[in-house]
Amino acid sequence: MGGYRAGDDKTPAETSASWEVKKATVLENCSYWLDDQQYSRIWEQQKLAPEFERMHDEFDIRCTKKPATAHDHLGWVDASAAAKLLESYGPSVWLEEKFRQERFAVHSETESIVFLWKGRFFSQRLVLPMWAEWEALINPIVKRFAEAYGYRYEDVDVWKAMLAKLPAGKDIKVHSDINPLLAFAHRIHWCVSSEEGTTTVIGDETFTEKDLPQGTIFQFNNVMPHKVLNGGHVDRVHLVLDIVPKKMAGISSKEVQTVKGEL
Repeated sequence: MGGYRAGDDKTPAETSASWEVKKATVLENCSYWLDDQQYSRIWEQQKLAPEFERMHDEFDIRCTKKPATAHDHLGWVDASAAAKLLESYGPSVWLEEKFRQERFAVHSETESIVFLWKGRFFSQRLVLPMWAEWEALINPIVKRFAEAYGYRYEDVDVWKAMLAKLPAGKDIKVHSDINPLLAFAHRIHWCVSSEEGTTTVIGDETFTEKDLPQGTIFQFNNVMPHKVLNGGHVDRVHLVLDIVPKKMAGISSKEVQTVKGEL
């Protein structure tokens, strides 16, 4: 993509000085990129400063604020229609997009149905065919999120939307979300299915089905170490949304049949 890039018209010394001046503002909500050893290593390896600076300068978007504790409870929206729709899907639907469980070892035992996907900060958002079927069901979740954090619904941008299934007897190993896009956005979950027998650990807090009943909406602090064990007999299904406060002007969406080949 062409257009202005932070630092294009400056010498290296001027660019470095410019970044030092604005660094505290750009990283106000995510100082862990510098303070936490795990994140600072990624910050240096992937040379993230220019990308974060461009997000700030060109799009007026900064990394979002994580919950002060393990999660923020955002309310409840009836999930019965979503659960009923899922009952009409055969097993093959969950296996059409396997890149997530193949690329990320901690998700190797999960399955997913992808609606929206954004692979890099400045890439187009990919719109998968099943988004049309689910958009009306997902919009109330986005509206509840916007209300909870004082955003205008019309302004917010959903970078990623997918259903994530953890089959009965499977687990997600402990990890933190160190992928820059995953840490940058608000990570929102909607409990679509029963949580019976499931234990979710975020930081030093543990949640069971009593804490996360069907229909619960929450943002979780995904830079904290977290893990999930489904010790029950029912598959656990969550809608997962990555949302930022505003849209990126000039960055469009692209309709695709599959994510494969677009990453």
